Amino acid sequence: MRFAFGPQHPSSHGVLTIILFLANEYICLCDCHIGYLHRGTEKLLEFKHYEQITPYFDRFDYCSVICNEHLLVFAFELLLHFLLFCRVSLIRCVLLEISRCFNGLLAISCSMLDIGCLTPLLWAFEERDKVCLLFDFLCGCRMHCAFLLVCGVLDDFCCGFIDYCLFICFGFVFLMDILDCILLLNRLAYIRLRGVAVFDLFDVCCNSISGGVARSVGLLLDCRFFSCYECYCFLSFFFVYGICGDAFDRFVCRLFDMRMSVLLCKALLFVFCFFGFFVMFCSFFCDFLIETVIYVFFMC
Repeated sequence: MRFAFGPQHPSSHGVLTIILFLANEYICLCDCHIGYLHRGTEKLLEFKHYEQITPYFDRFDYCSVICNEHLLVFAFELLLHFLLFCRVSLIRCVLLEISRCFNGLLAISCSMLDIGCLTPLLWAFEERDKVCLLFDFLCGCRMHCAFLLVCGVLDDFCCGFIDYCLFICFGFVFLMDILDCILLLNRLAYIRLRGVAVFDLFDVCCNSISGGVARSVGLLLDCRFFSCYECYCFLSFFFVYGICGDAFDRFVCRLFDMRMSVLLCKALLFVFCFFGFFVMFCSFFCDFLIETVIYVFFMC
């Protein structure tokens, strides 16, 4: 039998169509036809200013909005040879790491849903809703933020943002501990994920695969560690890699990456608070010094 599989969503026609060749209930061949986005972003960018095209990159991937914006603005900053302020770089890194946790929750929960486990999906989307509320506090929009700008950001952190970030990080850690106990030590999850959708090094190199999927094959590659963009060169973190390149290795890599992202968020927020108190102390000391000099001058 030969028939077209997908897409399920009405607005994704032309983006991906999969032609399946079946022999009874076994898939013999899978032919993927990849198209373009339905909103014609490639043509719209030809007539827009570079500051106007940032919201279009939000729509490329609804799960990783901040990362898509950073891809655009970082490309312009490399062309301009621009060096950011430390505070701006810290804000960007915090949002990138939160987005990485935001994406990892979706990947892990949907992997468990494919093997018949529904409860982790509900837990993960409860935490994802907290992140959407965080984006709402940040820029007034839950999904399409348009927060990152070329050579800067839209606004500073609002009042209570750092406290809410730490609250979300604690929720992430608690959820990942539960997933470790329930899923990693589950015999059924191991049997259903081990040996499924195996990638090798040839697939990774020829299809421009990166991230946790590339590390699950055994490729020691992390752009944060080797490219050192933003302020990652001042941070210390680890990454894990697999050997088999199957669905279980990708699951473990994503879970470990989420833990590292939470640790990086805590470190960045600590540095952010330290710089804030340091600047506040310096400003208070300078004001006190100026007032003292003026008082002594008039008394003399």
